[in-house]
Amino acid sequence: VAADADAATADADAGEHGDAAGAGSIAAGETEATIEVPIADDGDIEPAREWFEVVLEAPAANAGWTLDRMRAKVAVEEGVCDRTAAVRDALRGDAACHTPTPAALAEVWMLTVAGAPALAAGDFGGLSGLSALSLAGNGLPGLPPGLFAGLGRLRTLDLSGNQLASLASGAFADLPGLRVLLLEGNAFEQLPAGLFAGLGNLREASLAGNPGAPFPLAVALARTDAAADAAGPATVEPRLAPGAPFPVRVALAAVPADASGSLPESVEIAAGAVSGAPFEVSAATGLDLRAGAPTVPGARCGEEWPFRPCFRGFDAAPGETLSLFVRPPRALPAPQPAPLFGDALRIPLTSLVARGDAPGRLRWRISSSDESVARVAIRGGALWVEPEPGAEGEAIIEVTATDSAGRSAVVRFVVTVEFRPPSSQTGGWRSAVIRDAGP
Repeated sequence: VAADADAATADADAGEHGDAAGAGSIAAGETEATIEVPIADDGDIEPAREWFEVVLEAPAANAGWTLDRMRAKVAVEEGVCDRTAAVRDALRGDAACHTPTPAALAEVWMLTVAGAPALAAGDFGGLSGLSALSLAGNGLPGLPPGLFAGLGRLRTLDLSGNQLASLASGAFADLPGLRVLLLEGNAFEQLPAGLFAGLGNLREASLAGNPGAPFPLAVALARTDAAADAAGPATVEPRLAPGAPFPVRVALAAVPADASGSLPESVEIAAGAVSGAPFEVSAATGLDLRAGAPTVPGARCGEEWPFRPCFRGFDAAPGETLSLFVRPPRALPAPQPAPLFGDALRIPLTSLVARGDAPGRLRWRISSSDESVARVAIRGGALWVEPEPGAEGEAIIEVTATDSAGRSAVVRFVVTVEFRPPSSQTGGWRSAVIRDAGP
């Protein structure tokens, strides 16, 4: 028993026929003999017709003999018997499940499957002519890899009303000609990465009715050649992790604008792609880049030719800021002692840390070791140290500045609050003396 010599037909595997190796004989005076090869079902979903060959060889003792028709081609009729029950029934109709031939399967152009709690890879094998497939309302929790292999002519796929919460990247990559993708009423809380990979020809897509809808589409910028604070020029790539079912074009903004060099005005990411063409950025100082919000096509579909593209369940959002050529924040020495301003001490934040050439904002965190002596607050770009009325003593003030890359600088100093005797100049104000608190 050997594989079929015809490369154009699917071969049966060893699990579908018995071991037929051995010897056979034709009795004296007879002209023929029968060889029986057991056929088994291995449980795999396979083509409607598979083939193998029984090969005869002359025994060594009779090497001079010649045998005619030494190969016999045998067909294994699978039909659609081995497929998921709901798919099998949808394909066979009222006929026996082994009736559909490869030619008949290739002629199916529309298929609706109902009552399938799960699907298996290979369920739609042989449906090369399928144009529309509805799997709506089955309650499917997931899709097996390779489910849509061979469906290159599929134009409409309806997966609405199931329980899909996640999908593997490239789940629809075998459907480059898909025009309509309906994922309404599922359980998506966020868009899976690479959801639209390979789908560059969509004209309608909907994710409305999912817990996370409308899903924000924001283009992120990532430096790919070095760390963000490395010297330039820098190579920057626009990215959109889930991709988008339509082409995305966003404007670029730079701060400061006059330091952007040859920065392009906009970047593009093709439909279905998760990244766009990288570009180069040069600047003499720190530079903040940000991609604007993309334009989302309308949600209303065109009713007359040419059909207007429509996409439901999506929202536009600006990308996060990418800081380039930025030196991390650096702690400066403790501020110099200063008299109280009214009943509070004002210390400019710029006197606490040096940020180099970075134009971006720092995040500040402040604390006082003893708020019964002095409280702290940030207002108007300054740190305010506010002694409690009638209080005297010491409090350690700690200030942490963190940049967009998560790098921090910490400044610690001691504030000593003392009462200043009344005079014509001070009127009994308290004073604050500052000294370095050490590491």
